[in-house]
Amino acid sequence: MSIRYKILLPTIPLVLLIGCVGYFLLTGQFGALRTSFAEMLVGNAAKTLEQNTEEAAVRAEEEAALFSRLPSVIQAFSLAHQGDIDDESDPVVQGAREALRGQLAPALGGYKDAMGEKLRLHFHLPNGRSLARMWRDKQAKRNGKWVDVSDDISSFRKTVLDVNRDGRPRRGIEPGRGGFAIRGVVAVKDASGHQLGSVEVLKSYDDVFKLFEDEEGSFYTLYMDASLLPTTTNLQDPAKYPLIGKAYVRVAGKENADLDARVTPDQLRRAVDGQYVAIEGDYAVVYLPVKDYQGKPIGVITLARDISVQNAILDSAVVLVLVLFALAVLVPILTLLGVMRYAVFRPLNRIRDLAEQVSRGNLAQGETVTSRDEIGAIHRSVSRIPVNLSALIDDCEATAREVARGVVRARGDADRYEGAYAQLIQSMNRVADTYTATFDSFPFPIFTVDRDHNLLFVNQHAEEIAGRDSSRLLGSPCSSVFNTDICKTGDCVCTQAMQTMERAVGNTRGRLEAGEVDIKGYASPLLDEKNRVVGALEVIVDQTDILDSQRKMQHVADQAGRLSERMTSASQQLLERVEESRQGAGEQSARATETATAMEEMNATVLEVARNANEAALNADQAEGQARAGRDVVVKVVSSVNEVQELASLLRDNMGELGSQADDIGRVMTVINDIADQTNLLALNAAIEAARAGDAGRGFAVVADEVRKLAEKTMVATTEVGSAIGAIQTMAQRNVIETDKVARVVETCTALAEEAGKSLAEIVDFSRDSVRQVQGIAAAAEEQSATSEQITQATEDMHRISQNTSQAMTQSVQACSELTAIAKELDGLINELGSA
Repeated sequence: MSIRYKILLPTIPLVLLIGCVGYFLLTGQFGALRTSFAEMLVGNAAKTLEQNTEEAAVRAEEEAALFSRLPSVIQAFSLAHQGDIDDESDPVVQGAREALRGQLAPALGGYKDAMGEKLRLHFHLPNGRSLARMWRDKQAKRNGKWVDVSDDISSFRKTVLDVNRDGRPRRGIEPGRGGFAIRGVVAVKDASGHQLGSVEVLKSYDDVFKLFEDEEGSFYTLYMDASLLPTTTNLQDPAKYPLIGKAYVRVAGKENADLDARVTPDQLRRAVDGQYVAIEGDYAVVYLPVKDYQGKPIGVITLARDISVQNAILDSAVVLVLVLFALAVLVPILTLLGVMRYAVFRPLNRIRDLAEQVSRGNLAQGETVTSRDEIGAIHRSVSRIPVNLSALIDDCEATAREVARGVVRARGDADRYEGAYAQLIQSMNRVADTYTATFDSFPFPIFTVDRDHNLLFVNQHAEEIAGRDSSRLLGSPCSSVFNTDICKTGDCVCTQAMQTMERAVGNTRGRLEAGEVDIKGYASPLLDEKNRVVGALEVIVDQTDILDSQRKMQHVADQAGRLSERMTSASQQLLERVEESRQGAGEQSARATETATAMEEMNATVLEVARNANEAALNADQAEGQARAGRDVVVKVVSSVNEVQELASLLRDNMGELGSQADDIGRVMTVINDIADQTNLLALNAAIEAARAGDAGRGFAVVADEVRKLAEKTMVATTEVGSAIGAIQTMAQRNVIETDKVARVVETCTALAEEAGKSLAEIVDFSRDSVRQVQGIAAAAEEQSATSEQITQATEDMHRISQNTSQAMTQSVQACSELTAIAKELDGLINELGSA
């Protein structure tokens, strides 16, 4: 039996049977269709909502990642870690916050101009504190006033704590003070991989509902779990955000009083377990759980579509289907009787054979069909499949070859195709656009060249530094753009990469439109499908600022070295002056000892005069002889007193010279103190330059800090030496005063001795008055004895002061030696700073 009869014989009773029971089943099937249609309608809206939410989270994470490795961001975080990050008002952290605002202001301004809104960029410290909210001028509002502090967000920002704990990025929904927000959080790490904090980009959750705002007949409502109200402080007003059964809070939505009244807490709790669809009158409603970034349910969304028109269409369709079913009983039978064999089965067999060949990968065209009916059209359409597939494969391979050889902006022509073919070309182009956009987003030049060093691709940064767009650059030699010292030589990194088929790195100096720069090039070879070198890709890094900072540090080190040499010279001069003063003090002490010895001799002589005078009074007869003896003694006394006077004068001159040397030492100490101040200032400047240089200047910062510490030790030592010199000057002044007193006492002794001589002369001339004269001599001798004791006491005081002066000079010598050692150590650090 032929296929035609096999089809017709069972079809006729089957159609009759279906006609009998179809009416009873049709209404039920259309009811299921109504439900299926509702699920499809709102289900697509739900999928769109989920896709919009995920895309917003991905965009937030991608945008945050762009800021996670910026040098300016790393530098600001490093500065913040130098302060107390647990203190919300720490001035160092505040400086880091202001540095971030200043460094990122141009980029954020460009985003606002292009997108029409501020980028909600947020930086966090690793301890869960906010470092900077870049869309605000200040951080937080307290008691009605805005304050700029590192407020603590660790109690409700789990994404921040999770990222700073394990360093892995997070994205998704997380409630904040203002409600739900879509967040992308990425760790901030320095070049060594050390985590410094995190950065996030926030997207408003309301943006995912924008497609429902203006769509007629579409409604949505967002319900939040009421347990989150302590965190979402801005949603705690029950008048604006009513509670639903004390379990959920209505936080947003497109108003529809009829639908809102139908929502119950049980329906919302059911949605937490999974999405489901319900038909509420003329509305199809889908209940969607809202989950945070960890997959934990935190709310429910209801999406509703008006299906009154669709219900009317389905009702009409029921009647129409019944009529068409009755007609369909006869039409297929009549059609099958005459035309199926020649009009259907034979062409279908040819179509089947062609489809089988295509399924096996044979894209050769089959036989030509001239039929112009639907079967012929189907055959011709199927015949075009291998042609279109071949062309599609050729276009994809051609585009891939162009991209592989460095023409990164090569794209397939999607306009030549339709449907899935066009989508495939467009998808391939979007992938290429993503890589191109990534290259363009890099803040340094990237370009590709062919084997003749002609430019095939340049990113936007390369166009900016060249001062020309890509249409004027492509095809021209790369040496005409960058003009480096190694262009057209064997040292060119592109040449080395193509020759060795390995990655090449080189340093050189380029001459660009904006001037000369120090650059470092990284080149990699480009290979075709046969592993042949067809070109190279090079990345250029501008190192001008780093090298300029190194040159500045070297200049500071040279200046500090010269100051160190001056300090060493001044210390040597100070040491020599202090040594001279110490020797002068020793000589002064010796002279004082000699003076004390002479005064003891003079005192003994005076006592002898007194005894002789008393004997003269008792032995008047021997007055003349005794007077001559007394005159001789007086002459000896006068000679001793003169010698004492000479020693006192010499001691006064030595003390004057000691005071002058102490003044010279004071002036040298002033010079050393000025040098220490200048060294401290240079060390501070070196520390600032090292901070600007970032990681490259970290070594210089350590050396500069050591230089500053040595300068402080130098100032302390200079102060101690200055105090010792002040004490020397004070002692010298006291010695001068005591020496003047000795001189006056010696003058008194001299006068008394002369008076005693005159008395003895009168005794010789007037022996009869010897008794009276001798008594006068005795009285004068006693007075002279008392004066001698005063001279002896003053001389002992002067000797003690001289010893103190000598000890002070010895301490000064030790301080000067220490100052010289410090200067030598400072010079060694300066040499280390210069070599670094």
